[in-house]
Amino acid sequence: MGRNTLNLGHALLQQGRQAVATLNNSPPMAEMPMVLTLDQLRPNPDNPRTSRNPRYDDIKASIKARGLDTVPKVTRDPDGDEAYIFSDGGNTRYQILSELWQETGDEVFTVSIACLNLGRAAYSALSDT
Repeated sequence: MGRNTLNLGHALLQQGRQAVATLNNSPPMAEMPMVLTLDQLRPNPDNPRTSRNPRYDDIKASIKARGLDTVPKVTRDPDGDEAYIFSDGGNTRYQILSELWQETGDEVFTVSIACLNLGRAAYSALSDT
């Protein structure tokens, strides 16, 4: 009887199966770091703050001197387009980054590292199922 041999090199180069999570556009089930520009961010329309943050000037000076101290949490905007909104505070930081970009033209203020979380967009999608 003939013996079938496996060409291991050939087998390793074959296209494999793709993970289900990469096949659809569903939201991640855990926080995920990402790099976003100001153009991709929007203030959260449900922000409870109705007046300017009393520490606005201090926060702005701090961001100008050393950047963001904490990574903002964002989620997809449930009202459409490809934008992200802040899910856990961040509207003041967004406004300050926008101002610093306009004042200085320094691109360091246009890019932010954010942490994508489930936020309200994903929760509303999950509650519909």
